[in-house]
Amino acid sequence: GVGCVQCHGPELQGGQNRFQGNVVAVPALNNVCSRLTTEQIVQTVEEGREGTDMPSWSIKFAGSLNDQQIQEIVNYIISINLDNVPEDQNKCLDPMIGATPSPEESPAAGEGSPTAEPTEEAAG
Repeated sequence: GVGCVQCHGPELQGGQNRFQGNVVAVPALNNVCSRLTTEQIVQTVEEGREGTDMPSWSIKFAGSLNDQQIQEIVNYIISINLDNVPEDQNKCLDPMIGATPSPEESPAAGEGSPTAEPTEEAAG
């Protein structure tokens, strides 16, 4: 196997690899959407991961694949995650899953708090 399968395994289930004389863990790709968003997967495939054996695959970063090929790989990875990652945990479908709201997105003081005035709907 060449490409993803060589390190991530025939079912993309992850495993171990040898890197700089050490045995290192290789992450599973068949459930990567539980950990990464689509944007993060694209970035990893394009640029690789510094300090690991994950190479850059994009020609923009000295790899061998064009943008169309990168997108096809990412689409495939997302497709195999649909059966392995529940929808409510799938960051590829909703990048906000598990995200901490920024201060701008947090409710203002009093909004949504138990001491706030009831709305007409809530009051009945």
